[in-house]
Amino acid sequence: MSEKPKENLINEATGASEKEKRFGFELPAVETGETIEAISALDSLVVHDRPVTEADINQISTSLENLSADLNLEVNAKIWKEIGDGYSGSCEELTYITPKVMEKLVDGINERTTQGPYYRRDTSLNKLSTLNVEVAEKLKKIWTGVCLDGLKDISPEVAKELAQIKPKWLGHLTLNGLEDISLESAESLKGFPCCIELKGVSRISPEVAEQLGQKRDHLELGITEISPEVAHALADNEGGSVFLNELQEISPDVAEQFKKSRRDYFYLDGVSSVSLAVAKHLSECVCRIHLNGVREVSPEVADLLSRNKSIEFEGLENVSEEVIDVLLANASIVSFGGMRSISDNIAECIGRHEGANVFLRNLEYISGKGVESLCKCGGSIILGIKHLSDSSAEILSKNKKWVQLYKLGSLSDEAAEYFSHFDGDELGFNSGIVMSDASREKLRANKKIKFINFI
Repeated sequence: MSEKPKENLINEATGASEKEKRFGFELPAVETGETIEAISALDSLVVHDRPVTEADINQISTSLENLSADLNLEVNAKIWKEIGDGYSGSCEELTYITPKVMEKLVDGINERTTQGPYYRRDTSLNKLSTLNVEVAEKLKKIWTGVCLDGLKDISPEVAKELAQIKPKWLGHLTLNGLEDISLESAESLKGFPCCIELKGVSRISPEVAEQLGQKRDHLELGITEISPEVAHALADNEGGSVFLNELQEISPDVAEQFKKSRRDYFYLDGVSSVSLAVAKHLSECVCRIHLNGVREVSPEVADLLSRNKSIEFEGLENVSEEVIDVLLANASIVSFGGMRSISDNIAECIGRHEGANVFLRNLEYISGKGVESLCKCGGSIILGIKHLSDSSAEILSKNKKWVQLYKLGSLSDEAAEYFSHFDGDELGFNSGIVMSDASREKLRANKKIKFINFI
């Protein structure tokens, strides 16, 4: 494969082929001087007060007719001028930027971050499709994380500059437009101190994984398949989290590598089923494992996974009484994030376990009998239901632990009357819940009832 011309550079070229013109900005030699002069003049407006005129735009547009890429200069020039004036709110629309403009942009953003937490979010430059070393060298001085999801390729030199970005607060370097990453670029990126996202990278070699695996902070990959060698390279480190949520399955050999890891977390929420052989290895893991995409397990798998308190599999939606009994024999909490409805039989089965805590955050339906059965546990309860009968409200109001009903849409006066006498640990509602003013005032008088902005 022939080497691509360097990205984001205006190169002087004579007789460039059409294939060459598709990469970077290639100009015939006779027009190079005029074009560079026009762009330089426009760039200088960043540090001067003269506004961008229609004549400026026309002159540059004319000189760029033979360019192979659309700079969208009218839009970019206006944003450059805004940046020069100290406003960076439109920077996410930039499709092209010069080193001088980037320097101004970084200075402005850094100054803004001192104004409070609201301004300390990642800086989005997702419409930039290329980035050269000179621009990256200016960008590395920014105090926030940076989103560069428009990049389709990254050189080791640019990666080295980006790795030197040191967010003063938790920040990300997102490169989710990359579909592949070279060994050299991976080696350069590993020094970035915060989270790196490479969600577009669907495959990596063991060598690349070894470089990326040296990161002690968060790493998010889009790989859809994984070998034991890659798993070993990613797991063979201490601290940090690895997100592999695009994996739909893992083999026993891969699971064996995870159980040896001293990482903080492995997120495997795309895995939908777990075999007994995989469960045996994961049950021995020291690091925390997220398997929230698993919808159904056998009693044997449930037993193995629930014995390890570092494994989270809260997406179960189809559970048998045998699985319930196994889970509550090994732990005091059952959390079924995938469950939309619960049968009276399953609720009754849970209710037989004294002290059980029941978390059903996405539950849409439960009968009055089901509510009564769950409350027999005497533990804490989370229900995601949007509607609640007055009789069920009466039952829940007598719970002595904490109850969360953050998705409840409305409450009748009668139900509010029951809840106003709540004397458990805590009762939580969404602050946007609909009820009469009298009922709201009555509930607010109870210090154990909280209204929270819940999304």
